[in-house]
Amino acid sequence: MIDKSHVLLSVFQVKELEATLRNIGIHTCLKYKPDVYSYMGIYRNNSCHIPPSLYTSDYNVVTGASQIRKSASWDHEGSSDEEELED
Repeated sequence: MIDKSHVLLSVFQVKELEATLRNIGIHTCLKYKPDVYSYMGIYRNNSCHIPPSLYTSDYNVVTGASQIRKSASWDHEGSSDEEELED
């Protein structure tokens, strides 16, 4: 059995990882993909149309602020393409 706590991404994990990467000088667009997606072969353009990443993070070099958004999910009816995460 796969321990989900190690392969799925929580909002807390994404925010913590994003802050660490930004603090060491990484300012490119980041996408967060849980390990379980790789184990199951879920990549871009997959036959089930599952988004390959759960979260996206953009960094504004002018303001020094990041914006983390939850990517569109195939299991949320009526959801928008991206949803901004709240603290």
